Amino acid sequence: MQNLYPKHGAYFLLAILLLSNTQCIPLKTAPTIAEYRIMQGKKLNKQLSKHKLYYVFENHLEDFAFYDYLDTYHMPEDYHRYFNVPIQLGNDKFYITFMEVEAKSKTLDLFSPLANAMLNQAMGDEYFETESKIHEKYKTYIAIHVHDVNVSDCLRPNSLFRVKVLKYLSHIRKQYQNGNGYKKNLFRTQRP
Repeated sequence: MQNLYPKHGAYFLLAILLLSNTQCIPLKTAPTIAEYRIMQGKKLNKQLSKHKLYYVFENHLEDFAFYDYLDTYHMPEDYHRYFNVPIQLGNDKFYITFMEVEAKSKTLDLFSPLANAMLNQAMGDEYFETESKIHEKYKTYIAIHVHDVNVSDCLRPNSLFRVKVLKYLSHIRKQYQNGNGYKKNLFRTQRP
């Protein structure tokens, strides 16, 4: 087959290669959370309730590290459930439920197959794959729900305890993400 652009063939191939490696169409995007976000559970993961608000932050540590952290610092003695865990903040009693959840980002790669088809046509052979692909990436989050003894959601904007609870949850998140105290305590307890 005759080259359509003899003078600019190298530029044409370079443009196709760049296009094929960089362009994807996002179908679903997992949220990027810098610090934390208060959100309805269903917007993040179908496992979570759509009627409750959750304190959500990204988990960059290994799986189940948050559970180990809570067992080490914040769980009552011999309490090994992760829902309705009683906590005391000042004179007020609350119940905290937490879980590790995943959200998925999906992208559709349409441009690579188009560029590959053009390359195949220009070269006169089937060297490159021409089927569209869906790429998936997962992000892990910690979702925490808090309610008081009257089963009122403490993360609602009109809750009397919202400020106190957010301060506590932010403290837990910072301490967990910093990891220094958590890791030191782990090493201390693992020594003979």
